[in-house]
Amino acid sequence: MESQPIIFEREIDIPATAKRQARKAKLAVRFSRPSIKNTIKI
Repeated sequence: MESQPIIFEREIDIPATAKRQARKAKLAVRFSRPSIKNTIKI
């Protein structure tokens, strides 16, 4: 999957809670067409 190009990228803010500090997360979306092999022999 890492060989596929990044289609969409966004940075989001994750708010602080009582147990962790606020931080930013970077999201990257990639996709590809699946290939499905028929494994059932009739």
